[in-house]
Amino acid sequence: MKKLTMFKLGIVIVLGLQAAACSGSPSNVPPAGTEPAGQTEVHNPVIRDIAGLREMAPSAEDELTCYATDPYNRQLSYSWSADGGTIKGDGQKIIWVTPDTEGDYAVIVTVTNDEGGSASFKKTFKVTRNPYGNLDKTEDNTIDLKLYMGSKEIVRESASIKTQRMATINCLIQDKDPGPLSYWWSVPAGKALGEGVYEGKAKSLGWVSPGVAGEYTIGVIVIDKSGNQALGVVDYKVINEGD
Repeated sequence: MKKLTMFKLGIVIVLGLQAAACSGSPSNVPPAGTEPAGQTEVHNPVIRDIAGLREMAPSAEDELTCYATDPYNRQLSYSWSADGGTIKGDGQKIIWVTPDTEGDYAVIVTVTNDEGGSASFKKTFKVTRNPYGNLDKTEDNTIDLKLYMGSKEIVRESASIKTQRMATINCLIQDKDPGPLSYWWSVPAGKALGEGVYEGKAKSLGWVSPGVAGEYTIGVIVIDKSGNQALGVVDYKVINEGD
């Protein structure tokens, strides 16, 4: 009985389609939800932010990243400009060389998809000779990594910090006489501060957290004159100001 009912339903559908064809209805009607040919709506990308340090020193270099999405995952192209300083590179990430004069400067990015849709986003950055002097120092964002030379164990700490805040990581070597050491830091985002950070001489790292919330890992490898190593990691959860 069920097979007979399905058979009758199939006949009704076929007859309905034949009737539509005979009545002159076009056979190339687009499926529901699609746009008629020649009337395609252009969908623009959506720009969420330009990520970078909000305060920078004059004539300094900083990496800026545009966070943009496309509703249909189309390929995006980026065009950058600034009302001061110099833009180096192209694409989603660029280097902005700040002006040599203090002040507030706007950086503008225009994002275009291969359909012709586009969107622009402007963000203002401060150029000052004391770029980190205005950061909130009332919070104690200091972490001590207690390390033993030659240990295969990775010393791991974790912490939460707000965007654009200063943190300090200290390497505390527990050996009585470790001898001369070199410290090699890994900083994936934000800003690394401290004398000798890039020369392997800084046992403490100052870190300005990025302007975009997320999870970031700071790592350090300490090496003595015999090649013994100690590894430390701090996993940061960066949260927005109001969170």
